[in-house]
Amino acid sequence: MMYKLLIWATKYYPMRKAQMAVELTVIASAIMLVLFILFEFGQTKINENVAITQVSEARNTVDRLAKAAIEVNTEGVGARRKIYVTIPDRVNPNRILIGNGTITIGVYIGDGTTDVSSPVGFTIAQGGYFPTTPGSYWVWVISRQGYVQIGSAVEISPSNVYFELFPTSSSNKNITLTNYGLSAINVTSSLTWGDSEVDVSVNSSSFTLSPGLANSQNININATANSNASRGLHSGYVSITTNISENEMIPILVYVVGQPAALQNVSYLTINTYNDSGYTNSSTNFFAPLSGTVVYYQVMSYSSTDELVDSTVTVKVYDPSSNLMNETTYSSNGGTGIYNGNYTLYGYYSSSGSWRITAYEIGGVSTATYITVVASCGDGTCSSEYGEDCNTCYTDCPADPCGQVLP
Repeated sequence: MMYKLLIWATKYYPMRKAQMAVELTVIASAIMLVLFILFEFGQTKINENVAITQVSEARNTVDRLAKAAIEVNTEGVGARRKIYVTIPDRVNPNRILIGNGTITIGVYIGDGTTDVSSPVGFTIAQGGYFPTTPGSYWVWVISRQGYVQIGSAVEISPSNVYFELFPTSSSNKNITLTNYGLSAINVTSSLTWGDSEVDVSVNSSSFTLSPGLANSQNININATANSNASRGLHSGYVSITTNISENEMIPILVYVVGQPAALQNVSYLTINTYNDSGYTNSSTNFFAPLSGTVVYYQVMSYSSTDELVDSTVTVKVYDPSSNLMNETTYSSNGGTGIYNGNYTLYGYYSSSGSWRITAYEIGGVSTATYITVVASCGDGTCSSEYGEDCNTCYTDCPADPCGQVLP
């Protein structure tokens, strides 16, 4: 009996062992197949989510550019916007198309390219430079004669040059040019000025502008009011042309501010600022939400004996970059020598920093005061209570509901 058992074990055990090995192999294969299916499913979902993000970024960019283009086209020639946009990681640089009334950005999805477009309904053209590599950029949108330009290689600042001069006085200011493109640009400037009462000159006629902020160049403008210069505005312009068809006309404005002060018997002026219409709460600090806040100012004109005397006063408001934001002239005020006015600061359009309010009396006396402005847009906090979102203040609100996040 024992002998028969040994014979059976010898004959059938190897067969059972082989069967078990086959069964284990089948089970392992089944597990691998399930894992492979799960991996493929997960990879597909990841690719789908990436595709959605890429298309969303492209959609946000073309829509923001189209919105800015429509705005400046409505406002007229010379209007401009500086828009912060993102070029998606999977952009197809050959499918960034600006023209035929449509802005298009193509993104690689799967084995092909998906075009994301936004129409504007009028003629648009790409400027000398528009970013085509992934990342976030500032892009100029400028209304030209007959079309809107999207993107710009040359940034010119300021958009106008303003002088305030007394007769026989002079001053210098710069126009700064920066090349944000990829290659050097040839620049030519020429002055158009036909006013013999004010002399204006420029120090440069042509130069090569190399790429990069460090290679920015200045065109210096000198203005001198002659002794016989009449009080008021004198104007001309500087034409700036380039070899890439990005051309600008920069107005030159010279305001001659008056004759000797003794003619008006005004010795000095004072300015005070307030945060209420009753001119009782004195303040030099103002917060500018999107809905706006009002700066109330009061100018007083005094004689040499410190008595209030009546005259005509012009008040000008300048932003931190010395751009003239508002100008109001107040006529004789019933003999009181007190002139009340106001200016509204809006968070989206008002820069944070030190603002200057300057008063000029018709006889030539002037004075200035400064206020500190903190604009809600640009403070780094998305303040929905002030109306901020990604459309009204993208720098503070880069995320939802617009769906785009700054890197």
